[in-house]
Amino acid sequence: MSFTASSNAISVGPILQATCTQDDGRTKDVSSLNLDTVIYNDDGQLKWGPQGRVGFSQSSTAIGVKGNMLSARTQKRDGSWTNSSLNLDEKIENRDGVLAYTGN
Repeated sequence: MSFTASSNAISVGPILQATCTQDDGRTKDVSSLNLDTVIYNDDGQLKWGPQGRVGFSQSSTAIGVKGNMLSARTQKRDGSWTNSSLNLDEKIENRDGVLAYTGN
């Protein structure tokens, strides 16, 4: 289930936190997912990460979330900065009240 459609009180940086609805309709306590384990910065672009290419927050500032979009000011290889965003619903879901990464 799309995590943004079934969650509220969403916050990020680099830990994604949300209050998620369980399958039975009850609200679970805050669930969290470390986005540094699944997202990396590829020359200024946020991307879903294969094993070993993670840790976007180390080269990003102004990390935020609005709706389903993660946004950040990201550093490029040449040292300049750019804006980047990533749709969190592409790879993160609410599994019975728990935020989960759906894979590479």
